This record gives sequence, structure tokens and C-alpha cells, in this order.
Amino acid sequence: LSHANIAGCSPEELGLLKDLALFHIDSNRFFCIIPDSFIHLKFLYELDISNKLTTTLVVRFPGVVFFLHSLKCLDVRFNEFEGSIPPQLFDLKLDALSINNNRFQSTLPDNLGNSPVSVFVVANNDISGYIPPTLANMAETLDEIVLSNMD
Repeated sequence: LSHANIAGCSPEELGLLKDLALFHIDSNRFFCIIPDSFIHLKFLYELDISNKLTTTLVVRFPGVVFFLHSLKCLDVRFNEFEGSIPPQLFDLKLDALSINNNRFQSTLPDNLGNSPVSVFVVANNDISGYIPPTLANMAETLDEIVLSNMD
């Protein structure tokens, strides 16, 4: 459903697609993206909700993501998520995490090194402070990290 010019909310009924493995709704005009019913998607391993085109998007990070235990790739870049980067993201067994170009205002969570990601992009947010020493725990899996344009 990428680039489909779809507007509105994702229907709760999407959670009934229990065998859904990939869900790409990037570059649309959603203002509420992930229904709570996604908690039932036990096989979902790739979720791309990047590049929203509306400014009416709910700005809180979709907490249902933390219950998607098969998820390997999460792309939420170019949205308007605010507040702190959720530390729970780094307890997921993701391979790729793109949270760049949002409005996160925080430090990088201390549990950053818990993540097995090979690609982590957090650029263009209002991130300040130090890089947690736990980053060293990612030495065996991390291939690319992008931290540019942060405070």
C-alpha cells in the first residue's frame, strides 16, 4: 500500500490478517497508523510506516510495536513522533531500525546496546547527551549507525 494516496486511519480489522508478514503503508496520508489489533499479528516481521504526508498524525509512538515479537525491520522515519525515544525499542530483536527525521527529544537510552540491529538510523532528531557505553555490546551485529544532525 506504499504511495497509494490513502488517507485516514488504518482499520482495526487489519489485525484479523493473522498471517500478515509484511506491512508497508509508507508515503500515505494516515493520521493514525497502527491499530491496537496489530497485537494479533504474530508473523509480522517488517513494518514500514515512514513518510507520512499529513501534519495531523498522532505524535505518540505506537506502543503496539513493543508486542510484535516477530518484528525484524521497523521504519518510522519522517513522521512527527515526539518525546523520548522509547527504550523498549532496544529490547526488540530487530535487524533494522530507522527512527530518523522525527521530533524525538531525549538522550539515547542506556539499553541501546541490548539491540541486535545491524542498521540503526536516528539522525535528524533532537538527541543530546552522550552515546551510552552499551553501544559496545552491538559490535558483533552493528554494520551501520547514522547519528548525524543531532545536538
